[in-house]
Amino acid sequence: MDENSQALVLLIKRQLLQMRQLRQFQWSLLGVDIGSDSETSPSVTSPEIQQAILDQIFYNPKFMKHPPSLTYQYSFLRKLIAMIESEGAHDISGDLLELFIELMTTAPRRQAIHPYP
Repeated sequence: MDENSQALVLLIKRQLLQMRQLRQFQWSLLGVDIGSDSETSPSVTSPEIQQAILDQIFYNPKFMKHPPSLTYQYSFLRKLIAMIESEGAHDISGDLLELFIELMTTAPRRQAIHPYP
Protein backbone atom coordinates (compact mmCIF):
# COMPACT_ATOMS: atom_id res chain seq x y z
CA MET A 1 0.00 0.00 0.00
CA ASP A 2 1.41 3.38 -0.93
CA GLU A 3 1.99 6.25 1.48
CA ASN A 4 -1.14 8.20 0.49
CA SER A 5 -3.38 5.16 0.86
CA GLN A 6 -1.93 4.49 4.30
CA ALA A 7 -2.49 8.14 5.26
CA LEU A 8 -6.14 7.88 4.19
CA VAL A 9 -6.69 4.73 6.26
CA LEU A 10 -5.09 6.43 9.27
CA LEU A 11 -7.35 9.48 8.79
CA ILE A 12 -10.43 7.25 8.67
CA LYS A 13 -9.26 5.29 11.72
CA ARG A 14 -8.78 8.45 13.79
CA GLN A 15 -12.19 9.81 12.88
CA LEU A 16 -13.85 6.45 13.52
CA LEU A 17 -12.27 6.11 16.96
CA GLN A 18 -13.36 9.66 17.77
CA MET A 19 -16.88 8.73 16.61
CA ARG A 20 -16.95 11.83 14.43
CA GLN A 21 -20.38 12.61 13.01
CA LEU A 22 -20.60 10.96 9.62
CA ARG A 23 -21.92 14.10 7.94
CA GLN A 24 -18.64 15.80 8.98
CA PHE A 25 -16.43 12.82 8.13
CA GLN A 26 -13.49 13.50 5.83
CA TRP A 27 -13.48 10.67 3.29
CA SER A 28 -10.48 11.79 1.25
CA LEU A 29 -7.09 13.39 1.71
CA LEU A 30 -6.72 17.16 1.53
CA GLY A 31 -10.34 17.68 0.54
CA VAL A 32 -9.86 15.96 -2.84
CA ASP A 33 -13.10 14.52 -4.19
CA ILE A 34 -13.78 10.82 -3.68
CA GLY A 35 -13.23 8.83 -6.82
CA SER A 36 -10.58 11.14 -8.18
CA ASP A 37 -8.35 9.35 -10.65
CA SER A 38 -5.25 11.07 -9.33
CA GLU A 39 -2.61 8.71 -8.02
CA THR A 40 -1.95 11.10 -5.14
CA SER A 41 -5.53 10.91 -3.86
CA PRO A 42 -6.60 7.32 -3.15
CA SER A 43 -10.31 6.54 -3.12
CA VAL A 44 -11.91 5.19 0.03
CA THR A 45 -14.01 2.97 -2.24
CA SER A 46 -11.07 1.12 -3.82
CA PRO A 47 -10.70 -2.58 -2.98
CA GLU A 48 -7.27 -1.90 -1.44
CA ILE A 49 -8.67 0.72 0.95
CA GLN A 50 -11.74 -1.38 1.76
CA GLN A 51 -9.47 -4.24 2.82
CA ALA A 52 -7.18 -1.92 4.77
CA ILE A 53 -10.16 -0.50 6.67
CA LEU A 54 -11.08 -4.03 7.69
CA ASP A 55 -7.55 -5.20 8.51
CA GLN A 56 -6.16 -2.08 10.17
CA ILE A 57 -9.31 -0.86 11.89
CA PHE A 58 -12.11 -3.38 12.40
CA TYR A 59 -9.86 -6.44 12.85
CA ASN A 60 -7.24 -4.57 14.89
CA PRO A 61 -7.01 -6.06 18.44
CA LYS A 62 -6.95 -2.60 20.06
CA PHE A 63 -10.04 -1.54 18.12
CA MET A 64 -11.78 -4.78 19.03
CA LYS A 65 -10.96 -4.23 22.71
CA HIS A 66 -12.30 -0.64 22.77
CA PRO A 67 -14.61 -0.24 19.77
CA PRO A 68 -17.06 2.58 19.08
CA SER A 69 -20.70 1.69 19.66
CA LEU A 70 -22.22 -1.01 17.46
CA THR A 71 -24.74 1.51 16.16
CA TYR A 72 -21.94 3.88 15.11
CA GLN A 73 -19.99 1.06 13.42
CA TYR A 74 -23.14 0.01 11.57
CA SER A 75 -23.81 3.60 10.45
CA PHE A 76 -20.21 4.00 9.29
CA LEU A 77 -20.31 0.82 7.21
CA ARG A 78 -23.74 1.69 5.80
CA LYS A 79 -22.37 5.06 4.63
CA LEU A 80 -19.20 3.47 3.19
CA ILE A 81 -21.17 0.81 1.31
CA ALA A 82 -23.56 3.44 -0.06
CA MET A 83 -20.55 5.43 -1.32
CA ILE A 84 -19.08 2.35 -3.01
CA GLU A 85 -22.42 1.57 -4.66
CA SER A 86 -23.02 5.12 -5.83
CA GLU A 87 -19.52 5.45 -7.30
CA GLY A 88 -19.96 2.18 -9.16
CA ALA A 89 -16.27 1.85 -10.03
CA HIS A 90 -15.54 -0.99 -7.59
CA ASP A 91 -17.31 -3.96 -6.07
CA ILE A 92 -18.07 -4.10 -2.37
CA SER A 93 -15.71 -6.41 -0.51
CA GLY A 94 -17.33 -9.66 0.60
CA ASP A 95 -15.70 -9.31 4.02
CA LEU A 96 -17.03 -5.76 4.33
CA LEU A 97 -20.56 -6.94 3.51
CA GLU A 98 -20.25 -9.82 5.96
CA LEU A 99 -19.25 -7.45 8.78
CA PHE A 100 -22.06 -5.06 7.82
CA ILE A 101 -24.65 -7.86 7.95
CA GLU A 102 -23.30 -9.01 11.31
CA LEU A 103 -23.65 -5.48 12.69
CA MET A 104 -27.09 -5.13 11.12
CA THR A 105 -28.30 -8.06 13.19
CA THR A 106 -26.58 -7.03 16.44
CA ALA A 107 -26.60 -3.22 16.52
CA PRO A 108 -29.45 -1.79 18.58
CA ARG A 109 -32.01 0.17 16.62
CA ARG A 110 -33.87 3.27 17.62
CA GLN A 111 -37.43 2.30 18.27
CA ALA A 112 -40.06 4.22 16.39
CA ILE A 113 -42.23 6.22 18.72
CA HIS A 114 -45.87 5.52 18.06
CA PRO A 115 -48.33 8.07 19.44
CA TYR A 116 -51.02 5.42 19.78
CA PRO A 117 -50.61 2.07 21.56
